[in-house]
Amino acid sequence: MEKVLVKKSDVGQDSLFIKINDTGELIAKNYSYNKITEAIKTKVKSIYRNYLEIGSKLALAKKEKLYEINEYQNIYDYAAKEFELRKTSVKNLIAIANRFCDKDGSLLKAYKGFSYSNIVELLSVDEKDIKSFVPSMSVKAVRSKKVELQVNKELKALTNKTGSITQLIEHIKTFDWKKGLGFVNYEVTHELIKSKYKAKNEHSWLSGTYEVFINFLILRDKKKVDFTIKLKLHETEKSKYSLSSDKLYMWSECFKDFKQLDKLLSKIADKSKEKLNAPAKEKKESPGMSKLTYLGKNTSGTLQKIDLHIATNVHKEYYYESKGWKDDHVFLYAKPKKHKKTNPALFELKYLEDPLKAVVINLESKVETRLFPEFDKYISKALSKSIDVLNK
Repeated sequence: MEKVLVKKSDVGQDSLFIKINDTGELIAKNYSYNKITEAIKTKVKSIYRNYLEIGSKLALAKKEKLYEINEYQNIYDYAAKEFELRKTSVKNLIAIANRFCDKDGSLLKAYKGFSYSNIVELLSVDEKDIKSFVPSMSVKAVRSKKVELQVNKELKALTNKTGSITQLIEHIKTFDWKKGLGFVNYEVTHELIKSKYKAKNEHSWLSGTYEVFINFLILRDKKKVDFTIKLKLHETEKSKYSLSSDKLYMWSECFKDFKQLDKLLSKIADKSKEKLNAPAKEKKESPGMSKLTYLGKNTSGTLQKIDLHIATNVHKEYYYESKGWKDDHVFLYAKPKKHKKTNPALFELKYLEDPLKAVVINLESKVETRLFPEFDKYISKALSKSIDVLNK
């Protein structure tokens, strides 16, 4: 009997301590509940000014389940009944406290200066992208930047190994070109050109648009045909793929599925057939600059005489490079290929279209000499003869 009583006594003592502890926790919990509730009530009237403190206290109430003291089911019921806070606001306030505040409820240094509205917007931003935002940005700018970041993530996925654009490229490269071109010895290559999407900005006409260019080449021997696939995404227009080829005179024809694309590729193949089947043109190798034996390419008799005079009497041992639409400006070199260091220009001939002004300049000494010192006398003599004829 004594053992039983001792056993019951032990059990009773354990239960007693448990009940005492529970009661103590309940008292402490009730105290915290009342304290936090009253604190929030005094701050909630100026929620935008006191959001950090409110959020920290709500986060604590949720963590400790203090709302159970007054038989609320969850933190949202508690906040709605006690403070008339909507569920979304409560979620935002608690999330801000958990992510952007230290243990004392102060905003972390990295987020100092951000307004409440901007801090709420940043809740959905990945940690690695936070550096793209600054406190001076408006809410509109923050939202635009968020869209920009998200769009670029999705567009990056389009060009990865399993992305839609990668599949599109593979489809074009494996298209039955043999059937369309009529021969087997060909090669299809491509170059992908992409940029980052920029959200709409009133200061830039390029913003709000994203384009991807895929340039294709069909090669056969030394002949080639090129065409371009363009994906254009725009804020105010429907997204679209288009195919164009300037050299084949195909101007931006749109397609929305592989069936339509195959029709356009067949058209490309048909138009390319003749060009790729044509005999290759012999390419003349250029030796470099021409030897100075005769410069004249113009029909002007006077200029041809000037060029001939230069070639035969002045600098015939040099190579030349002519400038100007009438070849009236010439540089002379010692070797057939110009090079700034190993073969710089030696002489410069200017004003060749006018024998009275034509000069040669030594580019090393900067000495300028008239090219035809006697030409004005020749002109005067010829003019005198003409006048004499008219006077007879």
